[in-house]
Amino acid sequence: FKQTHGHSFQGFDCSKQFLEYIQKVQAQKLFYFVSFNGANFDNFILYNDCLKYIHDNVSDLLIANGQILNFKIFGRHEMLDIRKHIGGSLLENCYSFKIQMCKKVEGFLHYEMQKKYDNYSLLEFIKYSKELQEYNIFDCLSLALIFYRFKKSIESIKEFKGYQLEKFSTLGMLVMEKFK
Repeated sequence: FKQTHGHSFQGFDCSKQFLEYIQKVQAQKLFYFVSFNGANFDNFILYNDCLKYIHDNVSDLLIANGQILNFKIFGRHEMLDIRKHIGGSLLENCYSFKIQMCKKVEGFLHYEMQKKYDNYSLLEFIKYSKELQEYNIFDCLSLALIFYRFKKSIESIKEFKGYQLEKFSTLGMLVMEKFK
């Protein structure tokens, strides 16, 4: 399940659908694909699918400590793992940034999905689960709000006015740029 600009891509080929969409609209848009802990999870899946579907159009791989921090799709669209800028869990950050919709996310148990995977029932669950669809939608919306509020809080610091948060893979890189 992938979501971008109000578009949802579902199914076992959702990454392929996602990449086709990006290719179709990229002339008019520049994308930063924001995730929470994507360097440890989502980026691996997306990078692998990029190699599978658009291998000549994936570049500038940035790996650190076994994590995929960034890479470019079609030479310009990049990843941003907001977890490299703020600590805690997605749920803790929802509370910190006063985002109410995370209440929909907090009851989702990832270990239950692992059990479904282990007993070969995950694929069936993915196909028909309204609970999973709702979780994914609220997870994405919560992340979008956290990113927006964090970005605004960084921009409110006079020393960081004019800095584009999206251009820095980690908070350390942003601070290092300021020290220069």
